[in-house]
Formats: sequence, C-alpha cells, structure tokens
Amino acid sequence: MYLSLFLLLVGWAIYLGSLSPLLLPLLFIWVITSQQIKPEEQVLEKVFGQEYLSYKQKVRRWV
Repeated sequence: MYLSLFLLLVGWAIYLGSLSPLLLPLLFIWVITSQQIKPEEQVLEKVFGQEYLSYKQKVRRWV
C-alpha cells in the first residue's frame, strides 16, 4: 500500500511538470518509514519473534 501511494505521488509530480512536487514523495518516504513502518516492525518483532526476523531478512521493506 505504501509503495502504491508513493508511486501515486511520483505520478502526480510528473503530471504537474515541475521539480518542486518531487519533494513530496521523498518526504512521504521519510515520514512513513519513521512514523509508521518502524513502529509496526517493532510490534511484529515482539509478537512473532524470530519467525518475523527471518521473514524480514527475506523480504524487502518497500515491496
């Protein structure tokens, strides 16, 4: 879902035809990673332990 929102923002920036809107997707990546993804990963590590850590090594974060 995060990847699709990122791609939507990139598409919108391209549609607008200026370089300044390309800052929004970069800001989105930073905010989503620091405020949403990392806290979710911490909870998943607590709940599922080593099983989640093994999964995390096999699968990239932004797939």
